[in-house]
Amino acid sequence: MFHDMSPEAQSCPDGQKLMAQTRINGAGSFQWSQCSQSSYENFINQKTCLNDLPASQRVEISKRIGYEYDANEQCKLYSPDTQYACVESQLNALGRTLRDICGVLHCVNEDGVCKPTPLPSADGTRCGHDGEECQQGKCTTVESANGIPGDAQVPMNGGWSDWISPDCSRTCGGGVQIQYDYVITQSDAKRYQLCSIQPCVSSQMDYRNDQCAKLFGPDSTALTTSGTGDILCQMNCFNANLDITQGNGVYEDGTRCGGDFDVCVDGYCEAFGCDGVHNSPVSMDKCGICDGNGQSCKNEGIYNVGFPG
Repeated sequence: MFHDMSPEAQSCPDGQKLMAQTRINGAGSFQWSQCSQSSYENFINQKTCLNDLPASQRVEISKRIGYEYDANEQCKLYSPDTQYACVESQLNALGRTLRDICGVLHCVNEDGVCKPTPLPSADGTRCGHDGEECQQGKCTTVESANGIPGDAQVPMNGGWSDWISPDCSRTCGGGVQIQYDYVITQSDAKRYQLCSIQPCVSSQMDYRNDQCAKLFGPDSTALTTSGTGDILCQMNCFNANLDITQGNGVYEDGTRCGGDFDVCVDGYCEAFGCDGVHNSPVSMDKCGICDGNGQSCKNEGIYNVGFPG
């Protein structure tokens, strides 16, 4: 992940969000810029090592960090030259109140002078006079999961977004729609479904050829790749005119990669059931009916039985 305004993230201004090139305070220090969000999503989508379940249980945080390490401890951690956090009278002398420490942590230096730091106070730091706590740079009332001050917050259910590609990535042959979770929980942060699964007039190989021709020109066609799985999602084209092999990235979402309904999504081969659900075990029965019992088809014809004369 790159710092804002670095060569890889020039569209995001520096000094405003979490990935600023220098330390910042205020509410923005708890927020990701659009560049950071895009970088994170690209990383998550490309790393298959994140798909398996972890070997150990995740660590549950029972207390907010500012409750475990109060403003005095945070000042000591900030610099060996600071002794403790500013008290209310010192803040008032600067035209500030206790509520203002959330956006900017104020500490007393070795000379006994109250000064602002380039850091915000950690979530859970006490502020105000009514049991309020700092939350993302602001002094507010924070609801805990069990009513005990400082305990972990009530989890926020962000819910699923609308389908990102409502029109489907293909008009036939099995395209893909993607949906994101607004808040990453224990469930998947992203899910897919098949769409437009009716057969195309052209073949799946024609679909690969069209992608090669679109990218490299009309003389380029898709090479037949042996194997199964993710390798079938890697673009591999041959230009007969130039007599060279060309490759650039991955085939489009919805390109078949083995199995009856396995298709490429973000460059990886994903399994789907005939019901269009990701990783669904539902399959076609012998009669060609999705999730059928195999009893709906009949054999029709004429059966001649010969008799010895």
